[in-house]
Amino acid sequence: ITHLTEFAIDGAVLTMEWAPDGRWLYVGGEDFAITVIATITWKVVHRLNRDRWVQFIASSQLGTHVAVGGLTSEVTILDTQNNWKPVMNIELKGLVPLSAKWHPEDQYLVLTGQNDSVIAVETTNARHVNGFY
Repeated sequence: ITHLTEFAIDGAVLTMEWAPDGRWLYVGGEDFAITVIATITWKVVHRLNRDRWVQFIASSQLGTHVAVGGLTSEVTILDTQNNWKPVMNIELKGLVPLSAKWHPEDQYLVLTGQNDSVIAVETTNARHVNGFY
């Protein structure tokens, strides 16, 4: 095993996620930011500041979007092909999500958190799937 590099992040790192193609590594935590690292150069190429901790990052299967959340009852979807700009906020009516996973075809996002349930959201229009909320 070869030590490649090391990154200083302000505060504890709470989550990391690879882009499906391995091109990016997303890092989030108590620094109130999502840090995007290019794995070809191992350099920070983008930093998206947030107003709260980042507790989870979930890259879509196609790598076109990233779901992020932490400490509030919403999830933000970022467009990786448009400089990681937010394209959708999904309100979760009380659930503070701790984890998210994308459907294999990126049509749905499932979330779980601190209220003993799993919520499925249709990502094309941010609708809660019937029976799951």
